[in-house]
Amino acid sequence: MQGVRILLGTAVIVAASAIAWKMITAPPPRAKPPVLADRTGPGFVAVAGEAVDIEVIAPDGKRTSTSAGADTTVRIPESDGSVDCGGYGRARESQTACSASVMLRSPAFGEYRVVVSSPDSARGETITVGYGGSTFRRTGGFSVRVVVGPQRPVDFAITVAAEGASQRSQPKMPQP
Repeated sequence: MQGVRILLGTAVIVAASAIAWKMITAPPPRAKPPVLADRTGPGFVAVAGEAVDIEVIAPDGKRTSTSAGADTTVRIPESDGSVDCGGYGRARESQTACSASVMLRSPAFGEYRVVVSSPDSARGETITVGYGGSTFRRTGGFSVRVVVGPQRPVDFAITVAAEGASQRSQPKMPQP
């Protein structure tokens, strides 16, 4: 019985020593990398979609659009609309290969209207809204599914606040 106690005591001492050694020699925990995306640069809101024209109307009535005939005298400050058509003009390419986007830099807080239109055909599209930068407490984005017809635009509202951007209303055809 005495031998069993000695073996048990030795086993406890060896186990405790191994645990202590592991704790002493463990590498220091890694520092978490800083999240730069939500703390650098001015704030931005981006609205993008494919094969559609996009117009964003600010709370003060100023607008930015991706259409070629848009009035630039009432443009939202620090914003631009662009259309990127990779390969457009080649055989079998069409405007469905184009992506349209509106970028608002340092947006004012408030409710914005997003108007989506298709000049030639009825289609269902996904409009993506993203936001980030030091203006907002966090970064993020969301998608809105719209169905547009030829010369029948659809609009929805988004709210831009310190917490970020969010969808305010469901897509609907504007009232005349």
